[in-house]
Formats: sequence, C-alpha cells, structure tokens
Amino acid sequence: MTIVDCASSVCSGVAPEGKPVWDASGSLASAGIDKNFVIGAANILQALLCLSNLTNSEADDASKVRVYAKLADEKLQALGELMRPMLWNLA
Repeated sequence: MTIVDCASSVCSGVAPEGKPVWDASGSLASAGIDKNFVIGAANILQALLCLSNLTNSEADDASKVRVYAKLADEKLQALGELMRPMLWNLA
C-alpha cells in the first residue's frame, strides 16, 4: 500500500470499527439542511484534515507533499462544486 492509498483509506470517512465517523441524523430536516450535502461536506472536510496532517508529517519529502497538495486541491474543487448550488439559491 502506497502513502496515497493509505491517505485515501484514512480519509474515507469510516472508523476502523466500520461505523461512520459522523452521522448526519437528528435535527437536519428541521433546520432545512440537506443530509446529503452535510455528509458530503463533512467527508471533504475530513479528507482535507487528513491531507493536512499527512503534509505536515511528510514535510521533508517534497514529492509526497506535492501529491498531498494536488489531492487537497481536488478536494477543494469538490467542495466548491458541492457548495455552488447552495450559494446560487440563497434567496
């Protein structure tokens, strides 16, 4: 398993016991928040946090840092795509 594969599995949003790290249940419907949006945003945030930690831990290896930075850019673009419809419909 390469570092990138490890990063993908660590940032997958699943705890080692197989349970979701975060469960978007409860008051989401009453708050008018789409559950899929919240889960998607939480997964992207978790991936970005993982990539940040990996970047810091591998700071001496420029090639790994470049890979993590590219993955982080992809996650930021995904977050932008996720947020775009919400921002267009603020009224």
